[in-house]
Amino acid sequence: MGGLQLFQVPGGAGGLPANLVVETPPTGTGTTTIEQDGTAHFTGDATTWRDELGPLLGSRLESPGSDIVQNLAEVSITFKASARYPTDYLAYSLQINHDWLVQSVVEFHVHWWQEVAELANFLMGYRWQVNGLAKTTAWTLVPLSNPIFTYPGAPFTLNQISDGIGTITPPVGATLSDIFQVHFWRDYTNASGLFTGAETSGLDIETMSADMHRRSDTLGSRLEYAK
Repeated sequence: MGGLQLFQVPGGAGGLPANLVVETPPTGTGTTTIEQDGTAHFTGDATTWRDELGPLLGSRLESPGSDIVQNLAEVSITFKASARYPTDYLAYSLQINHDWLVQSVVEFHVHWWQEVAELANFLMGYRWQVNGLAKTTAWTLVPLSNPIFTYPGAPFTLNQISDGIGTITPPVGATLSDIFQVHFWRDYTNASGLFTGAETSGLDIETMSADMHRRSDTLGSRLEYAK
């Protein structure tokens, strides 16, 4: 049995460069092809697994007084000035994809529309459920108090992103397909004590997404449940 085979196949019309192909032994077991436009195509044993992320709960609202509501016209979630921690929140789950750089830190952030200079007191709580280990019961709170963009002043509606100060370190044993559970609040009165103070604007705030950034080192995993 020979080693990996590296060769080129003729390019396409218009003088495009050749495709670069890496073939695993024996011939035909699997190939990785870098095509003329730079995209990668995998066959056979060279293919990888990955999850399609789809929260089981979706973004479910827990807001007894309707202080968090859906805004279908704007395709957003309205956090009213009356929203309170810990009573009113969104709940959903993320599944860690197979392309994650295992044990690397992650970040969480919220996309929202900023209409005044004052920042909203967005607060995220998470539980990282590691596959094959005991259930995590406690929630870890992360204030999202770091704005990415500078508000230019009124009247202006800014597409703002706010993330946490620092990063989230995965628990011991964290791996692909783990479940990252989220509770998401607007802590208007600073009941958590994690912000510099209570908000004062009295404005309702529209949010579009609250999600995770994480690093990838492959397109997926070589095995279904392990890299």
